[in-house]
Amino acid sequence: MAAATPVGRPTSGPRPVLTRRTKEVLYKTLKAIEVGEHPLLIGEAASGKSTIARLVARLYGQPYLPEVVTGRTDRR
Repeated sequence: MAAATPVGRPTSGPRPVLTRRTKEVLYKTLKAIEVGEHPLLIGEAASGKSTIARLVARLYGQPYLPEVVTGRTDRR
């Protein structure tokens, strides 16, 4: 029998580590959204882009739906 998931907690993945840098990027991302901008998270692999996107989705009560954009995304 599986253990019950606490209310309000995601059902998968580890809890994010809120470092000073993560909080700063999260704050700037939320401010950009607040003023109607569409922030684009760019960075090296494992730099926290998905973590920020998951946190923003959670704060807005929305599902996390990743969109991968590469240099070949618009090529046909």
